[in-house]
Amino acid sequence: MKFVVSMNLSEMKCQPARAGLKPLDPEKIKELLQYVKSWEIKNNQLQCDFTFKNFLEAMKFVDKVKAIINEEDHYPTITIFYKAVRIQLFSHAINGLGENDFIIAAKIDRLVGQ
Repeated sequence: MKFVVSMNLSEMKCQPARAGLKPLDPEKIKELLQYVKSWEIKNNQLQCDFTFKNFLEAMKFVDKVKAIINEEDHYPTITIFYKAVRIQLFSHAINGLGENDFIIAAKIDRLVGQ
């Protein structure tokens, strides 16, 4: 099946992992990164750091992210550093990055207007 890049990833829905689904190849990852420009690949994960004016604002952001990831049933690693939040996405079911990771990244970007 050919992967089709959508310029509006934030409107897409995450799909459950299917048997035989493979991680995205480096070319597809590079292609998708142009749609989530604030994110980068670190240690084979899609990662972004967000900074807020204080801890309360950081926690409000995490609550909004929680609503998205619960609806999409695709869960990142979230680390809170006082007034900063790091989000790391990786699809464990396929042992790599998949389309769902980029969909979640785009939906999170929409929260902060990036």
